[in-house]
Amino acid sequence: MCFLKVSSFLSLTLTSFVGLFDSLAGSEFIMKEIVKCFDFAKDGIHAVLVVFSVGARFPEEEVATLRRLQALFGDKIVNYMIMIFTGGDNLEDDKPTLEDYLGSECPQPLQNLLLYKYDCSWIMFFTPYFLCLVFSLCVPLECFNSFFFTLLYLRFFTFEYEGYSSDLEFLTQCENRCVLFDNKTKDEEKKFQQVKKLLSFVDMIISQNGGRPYSNEIFTVLKEEDIKLRDQRLMADFMKRQSETEIMDFGKQMQETFDYQVTLNLEEVIKSLEQQLLEEKTARCKSEKKAKTAQLKSEKEILTFRGDLGRAEVELRKRVQNGCVIL
Repeated sequence: MCFLKVSSFLSLTLTSFVGLFDSLAGSEFIMKEIVKCFDFAKDGIHAVLVVFSVGARFPEEEVATLRRLQALFGDKIVNYMIMIFTGGDNLEDDKPTLEDYLGSECPQPLQNLLLYKYDCSWIMFFTPYFLCLVFSLCVPLECFNSFFFTLLYLRFFTFEYEGYSSDLEFLTQCENRCVLFDNKTKDEEKKFQQVKKLLSFVDMIISQNGGRPYSNEIFTVLKEEDIKLRDQRLMADFMKRQSETEIMDFGKQMQETFDYQVTLNLEEVIKSLEQQLLEEKTARCKSEKKAKTAQLKSEKEILTFRGDLGRAEVELRKRVQNGCVIL
Protein backbone atom coordinates (compact mmCIF):
# COMPACT_ATOMS: atom_id res chain seq x y z
CA MET A 1 0.00 0.00 0.00
CA CYS A 2 1.40 3.40 -0.97
CA PHE A 3 0.74 6.85 0.40
CA LEU A 4 2.00 10.11 -1.04
CA LYS A 5 2.58 12.98 1.33
CA VAL A 6 3.78 16.30 -0.05
CA SER A 7 5.06 19.23 2.01
CA SER A 8 7.04 22.31 1.08
CA PHE A 9 10.25 20.27 0.86
CA LEU A 10 9.36 16.59 0.90
CA SER A 11 7.55 14.11 -1.29
CA LEU A 12 7.11 10.79 0.46
CA THR A 13 5.97 7.45 -0.87
CA LEU A 14 5.36 4.81 1.78
CA THR A 15 5.12 1.14 0.90
CA SER A 16 4.02 -1.17 3.70
CA PHE A 17 4.74 -4.90 3.63
CA VAL A 18 2.82 -6.18 6.63
CA GLY A 19 3.91 -9.60 7.84
CA LEU A 20 7.07 -9.86 5.79
CA PHE A 21 9.34 -12.47 7.43
CA ASP A 22 6.54 -13.48 9.76
CA SER A 23 7.28 -17.01 10.91
CA LEU A 24 3.63 -17.90 10.38
CA ALA A 25 3.58 -16.62 6.79
CA GLY A 26 3.90 -19.11 3.95
CA SER A 27 7.04 -19.17 1.82
CA GLU A 28 5.07 -18.29 -1.31
CA PHE A 29 3.69 -15.15 0.35
CA ILE A 30 7.13 -14.17 1.66
CA MET A 31 8.75 -14.60 -1.76
CA LYS A 32 6.09 -12.42 -3.39
CA GLU A 33 6.61 -9.72 -0.76
CA ILE A 34 10.39 -9.90 -1.20
CA VAL A 35 9.98 -9.42 -4.94
CA LYS A 36 7.80 -6.38 -4.25
CA CYS A 37 10.40 -5.09 -1.81
CA PHE A 38 13.22 -5.28 -4.34
CA ASP A 39 11.02 -3.90 -7.08
CA PHE A 40 10.29 -0.74 -5.10
CA ALA A 41 13.96 -0.34 -4.15
CA LYS A 42 15.50 -1.48 -7.44
CA ASP A 43 17.43 1.81 -7.84
CA GLY A 44 19.27 1.14 -4.59
CA ILE A 45 18.95 2.14 -0.91
CA HIS A 46 20.27 5.42 0.45
CA ALA A 47 19.41 4.78 4.09
CA VAL A 48 17.82 2.07 6.21
CA LEU A 49 15.93 2.93 9.38
CA VAL A 50 15.78 0.20 11.99
CA VAL A 51 12.74 1.21 14.06
CA PHE A 52 12.26 0.09 17.66
CA SER A 53 9.29 0.80 19.89
CA VAL A 54 10.35 1.87 23.36
CA GLY A 55 8.76 -0.36 26.00
CA ALA A 56 7.63 -3.05 23.54
CA ARG A 57 7.82 -6.72 24.53
CA PHE A 58 10.49 -8.78 22.75
CA PRO A 59 9.89 -12.53 23.13
CA GLU A 60 13.14 -14.49 23.32
CA GLU A 61 11.92 -16.99 20.74
CA GLU A 62 11.72 -14.24 18.12
CA VAL A 63 15.36 -13.21 18.57
CA ALA A 64 16.83 -16.08 16.53
CA THR A 65 16.41 -15.91 12.72
CA LEU A 66 18.90 -13.45 11.19
CA ARG A 67 20.07 -14.65 7.81
CA ARG A 68 17.32 -13.41 5.50
CA LEU A 69 18.15 -9.71 5.35
CA GLN A 70 21.87 -10.40 4.94
CA ALA A 71 21.02 -12.86 2.17
CA LEU A 72 18.85 -10.25 0.50
CA PHE A 73 20.83 -7.04 1.00
CA GLY A 74 24.40 -8.16 1.74
CA ASP A 75 26.88 -7.49 4.57
CA LYS A 76 27.47 -3.77 4.06
CA ILE A 77 23.86 -2.81 4.70
CA VAL A 78 24.91 -1.73 8.24
CA ASN A 79 26.75 1.26 6.72
CA TYR A 80 23.36 2.61 5.69
CA MET A 81 21.48 2.03 8.97
CA ILE A 82 19.97 4.53 11.39
CA MET A 83 18.51 3.43 14.74
CA ILE A 84 15.05 4.92 15.34
CA PHE A 85 13.25 4.69 18.68
CA THR A 86 9.55 5.61 18.80
CA GLY A 87 7.57 6.24 21.98
CA GLY A 88 9.87 8.93 23.31
CA ASP A 89 6.88 10.28 25.19
CA ASN A 90 7.00 7.14 27.36
CA LEU A 91 10.55 7.96 28.37
CA GLU A 92 9.55 11.53 29.16
CA ASP A 93 6.68 10.32 31.35
CA ASP A 94 8.92 7.93 33.29
CA LYS A 95 11.88 10.34 33.22
CA PRO A 96 14.64 7.95 31.99
CA THR A 97 16.70 9.19 29.06
CA LEU A 98 17.31 7.24 25.87
CA GLU A 99 20.82 6.48 27.13
CA ASP A 100 19.34 5.10 30.36
CA TYR A 101 16.90 3.03 28.36
CA LEU A 102 19.63 1.60 26.17
CA GLY A 103 21.75 0.90 29.20
CA SER A 104 19.31 -0.83 31.51
CA GLU A 105 15.64 -0.07 30.93
CA CYS A 106 15.05 -1.78 27.59
CA PRO A 107 13.92 -5.45 27.43
CA GLN A 108 16.66 -8.06 27.71
CA PRO A 109 16.34 -9.31 24.10
CA LEU A 110 16.85 -5.78 22.85
CA GLN A 111 19.82 -5.34 25.19
CA ASN A 112 21.22 -8.54 23.71
CA LEU A 113 20.83 -7.07 20.25
CA LEU A 114 22.67 -3.93 21.30
CA LEU A 115 25.33 -5.50 23.54
CA TYR A 116 26.38 -8.59 21.60
CA LYS A 117 29.10 -8.24 19.04
CA TYR A 118 27.63 -7.55 15.65
CA ASP A 119 28.57 -10.22 13.12
CA CYS A 120 28.17 -8.81 9.57
CA SER A 121 28.29 -12.26 8.08
CA TRP A 122 24.96 -13.26 9.71
CA ILE A 123 22.69 -10.25 9.70
CA MET A 124 18.95 -10.93 9.51
CA PHE A 125 15.86 -9.03 10.62
CA PHE A 126 12.79 -10.79 11.91
CA THR A 127 10.02 -9.86 14.35
CA PRO A 128 6.72 -7.97 14.14
CA TYR A 129 7.98 -5.51 16.77
CA PHE A 130 10.62 -3.86 14.58
CA LEU A 131 10.35 -2.04 11.31
CA CYS A 132 12.97 -1.43 8.68
CA LEU A 133 12.37 1.58 6.42
CA VAL A 134 14.32 1.87 3.20
CA PHE A 135 14.91 5.35 1.85
CA SER A 136 15.64 5.77 -1.83
CA LEU A 137 16.67 9.29 -2.82
CA CYS A 138 16.09 10.29 -6.42
CA VAL A 139 17.57 13.81 -6.47
CA PRO A 140 20.97 15.54 -6.21
CA LEU A 141 22.61 14.41 -3.00
CA GLU A 142 23.89 17.81 -1.96
CA CYS A 143 20.49 19.27 -1.18
CA PHE A 144 17.47 18.20 0.86
CA ASN A 145 15.23 21.07 -0.27
CA SER A 146 13.47 18.75 -2.70
CA PHE A 147 13.76 14.98 -2.73
CA PHE A 148 11.74 11.82 -3.11
CA PHE A 149 11.71 9.08 -0.51
CA THR A 150 10.66 5.51 -1.07
CA LEU A 151 10.05 3.86 2.30
CA LEU A 152 9.61 0.13 2.57
CA TYR A 153 8.11 -1.06 5.84
CA LEU A 154 9.66 -4.51 6.27
CA ARG A 155 8.36 -6.12 9.43
CA PHE A 156 11.48 -7.87 10.62
CA PHE A 157 14.44 -7.48 12.92
CA THR A 158 16.60 -9.89 14.86
CA PHE A 159 20.13 -11.13 14.27
CA GLU A 160 22.53 -13.84 15.37
CA TYR A 161 25.77 -13.00 17.07
CA GLU A 162 29.07 -14.45 18.26
CA GLY A 163 31.05 -13.17 21.15
CA TYR A 164 30.25 -10.42 23.65
CA SER A 165 31.21 -6.80 24.16
CA SER A 166 30.67 -4.35 27.04
CA ASP A 167 29.83 -1.39 24.84
CA LEU A 168 26.92 -0.85 22.47
CA GLU A 169 28.64 -2.53 19.56
CA PHE A 170 25.65 -2.33 17.25
CA LEU A 171 25.25 1.43 17.73
CA THR A 172 28.99 1.75 17.20
CA GLN A 173 28.62 -0.07 13.90
CA CYS A 174 25.91 2.46 13.02
CA GLU A 175 28.26 5.25 14.22
CA ASN A 176 25.75 6.11 16.94
CA ARG A 177 23.18 7.21 14.40
CA CYS A 178 20.24 7.11 16.79
CA VAL A 179 17.06 9.25 16.86
CA LEU A 180 14.30 9.29 19.49
CA PHE A 181 10.80 10.26 18.33
CA ASP A 182 8.09 11.58 20.61
CA ASN A 183 4.80 10.33 19.17
CA LYS A 184 2.51 12.50 21.28
CA THR A 185 4.18 15.89 21.32
CA LYS A 186 2.20 18.89 20.09
CA ASP A 187 5.32 21.03 19.90
CA GLU A 188 5.84 21.76 16.18
CA GLU A 189 9.42 22.86 16.79
CA LYS A 190 10.18 19.55 18.51
CA LYS A 191 8.62 17.63 15.63
CA PHE A 192 10.69 19.63 13.17
CA GLN A 193 13.92 19.04 15.11
CA GLN A 194 13.25 15.28 15.25
CA VAL A 195 12.78 15.11 11.48
CA LYS A 196 15.72 17.45 10.94
CA LYS A 197 17.99 15.18 12.99
CA LEU A 198 16.84 12.14 11.03
CA LEU A 199 17.44 13.88 7.71
CA SER A 200 20.87 15.03 8.89
CA PHE A 201 21.78 11.37 9.49
CA VAL A 202 20.46 10.46 6.04
CA ASP A 203 22.58 13.25 4.58
CA MET A 204 25.58 11.97 6.55
CA ILE A 205 25.12 8.43 5.23
CA ILE A 206 24.83 9.69 1.68
CA SER A 207 28.01 11.75 2.06
CA GLN A 208 29.96 8.94 3.75
CA ASN A 209 29.01 6.52 0.99
CA GLY A 210 30.00 8.93 -1.76
CA GLY A 211 26.43 9.51 -2.82
CA ARG A 212 26.15 5.92 -4.00
CA PRO A 213 22.98 4.08 -2.93
CA TYR A 214 23.46 0.63 -1.48
CA SER A 215 23.10 -2.01 -4.13
CA ASN A 216 24.09 -5.60 -4.85
CA GLU A 217 23.68 -8.21 -7.55
CA ILE A 218 19.94 -8.53 -6.95
CA PHE A 219 19.41 -4.80 -7.42
CA THR A 220 21.51 -4.90 -10.59
CA VAL A 221 19.47 -7.77 -11.97
CA LEU A 222 16.22 -6.05 -11.02
CA LYS A 223 17.34 -2.83 -12.66
CA GLU A 224 18.31 -4.70 -15.82
CA GLU A 225 14.96 -6.49 -15.77
CA ASP A 226 13.22 -3.16 -15.22
CA ILE A 227 15.03 -1.71 -18.24
CA LYS A 228 14.05 -4.76 -20.30
CA LEU A 229 10.46 -4.45 -19.13
CA ARG A 230 10.45 -0.74 -19.96
CA ASP A 231 11.89 -1.48 -23.40
CA GLN A 232 9.26 -4.18 -23.92
CA ARG A 233 6.53 -1.75 -22.92
CA LEU A 234 7.94 0.86 -25.28
CA MET A 235 8.02 -1.73 -28.05
CA ALA A 236 4.48 -2.80 -27.22
CA ASP A 237 3.36 0.84 -27.29
CA PHE A 238 5.19 1.30 -30.59
CA MET A 239 3.54 -1.78 -32.07
CA LYS A 240 0.20 -0.59 -30.73
CA ARG A 241 0.73 2.81 -32.33
CA GLN A 242 1.82 1.08 -35.52
CA SER A 243 -1.29 -1.05 -35.45
CA GLU A 244 -3.43 1.99 -34.79
CA THR A 245 -1.69 3.79 -37.67
CA GLU A 246 -2.23 0.82 -39.94
CA ILE A 247 -5.87 0.65 -38.92
CA MET A 248 -6.26 4.36 -39.57
CA ASP A 249 -4.52 4.03 -42.93
CA PHE A 250 -6.69 1.07 -43.82
CA GLY A 251 -9.80 2.97 -42.81
CA LYS A 252 -8.66 5.95 -44.83
CA GLN A 253 -7.98 3.72 -47.80
CA MET A 254 -11.40 2.11 -47.46
CA GLN A 255 -13.00 5.53 -47.26
CA GLU A 256 -11.14 6.67 -50.33
CA THR A 257 -12.17 3.49 -52.17
CA PHE A 258 -15.75 4.02 -51.09
CA ASP A 259 -15.66 7.65 -52.18
CA TYR A 260 -14.14 6.62 -55.50
CA GLN A 261 -16.81 3.98 -56.06
CA VAL A 262 -19.53 6.44 -55.14
CA THR A 263 -18.03 9.04 -57.45
CA LEU A 264 -17.62 6.48 -60.23
CA ASN A 265 -21.17 5.25 -59.84
CA LEU A 266 -22.43 8.80 -59.74
CA GLU A 267 -20.55 9.64 -62.92
CA GLU A 268 -22.00 6.57 -64.61
CA VAL A 269 -25.50 7.55 -63.51
CA ILE A 270 -24.98 11.10 -64.73
CA LYS A 271 -23.59 9.83 -68.02
CA SER A 272 -26.54 7.47 -68.41
CA LEU A 273 -28.98 10.28 -67.69
CA GLU A 274 -27.23 12.55 -70.14
CA GLN A 275 -27.38 9.82 -72.79
CA GLN A 276 -31.02 9.27 -72.07
CA LEU A 277 -31.70 13.00 -72.29
CA LEU A 278 -29.78 13.16 -75.58
CA GLU A 279 -31.76 10.27 -77.02
CA GLU A 280 -35.00 11.81 -75.87
CA LYS A 281 -33.98 15.13 -77.36
CA THR A 282 -33.06 13.49 -80.66
CA ALA A 283 -36.35 11.61 -80.77
CA ARG A 284 -38.20 14.77 -79.93
CA CYS A 285 -36.39 16.69 -82.64
CA LYS A 286 -37.23 13.96 -85.15
CA SER A 287 -40.87 14.04 -84.11
CA GLU A 288 -40.98 17.80 -84.30
CA LYS A 289 -39.33 17.73 -87.72
CA LYS A 290 -41.74 15.08 -88.94
CA ALA A 291 -44.69 16.99 -87.58
CA LYS A 292 -43.45 20.18 -89.20
CA THR A 293 -43.01 18.40 -92.49
CA ALA A 294 -46.54 17.03 -92.27
CA GLN A 295 -47.82 20.46 -91.38
CA LEU A 296 -46.05 22.05 -94.30
CA LYS A 297 -47.44 19.37 -96.61
CA SER A 298 -50.92 19.90 -95.24
CA GLU A 299 -50.63 23.63 -95.62
CA LYS A 300 -49.40 23.17 -99.18
CA GLU A 301 -52.26 20.89 -99.95
CA ILE A 302 -54.70 23.40 -98.47
CA LEU A 303 -53.18 26.16 -100.60
CA THR A 304 -53.42 23.97 -103.67
CA PHE A 305 -57.01 23.11 -102.84
CA ARG A 306 -57.86 26.75 -102.34
CA GLY A 307 -56.21 27.61 -105.63
CA ASP A 308 -58.19 24.94 -107.44
CA LEU A 309 -61.36 26.11 -105.73
CA GLY A 310 -60.74 29.69 -106.74
CA ARG A 311 -60.15 28.78 -110.33
CA ALA A 312 -63.33 26.68 -110.32
CA GLU A 313 -65.32 29.62 -109.02
CA VAL A 314 -63.95 31.88 -111.75
CA GLU A 315 -64.76 29.32 -114.39
CA LEU A 316 -68.30 29.00 -113.06
CA ARG A 317 -68.92 32.72 -113.18
CA LYS A 318 -67.77 32.84 -116.74
CA ARG A 319 -70.18 30.12 -117.74
CA VAL A 320 -73.06 31.78 -115.96
CA GLN A 321 -72.39 34.97 -117.76
CA ASN A 322 -72.28 33.17 -121.10
CA GLY A 323 -75.67 31.58 -120.37
CA CYS A 324 -74.40 28.12 -120.09
CA VAL A 325 -75.70 26.54 -116.98
CA ILE A 326 -74.58 23.14 -116.07
CA LEU A 327 -77.25 20.98 -114.48
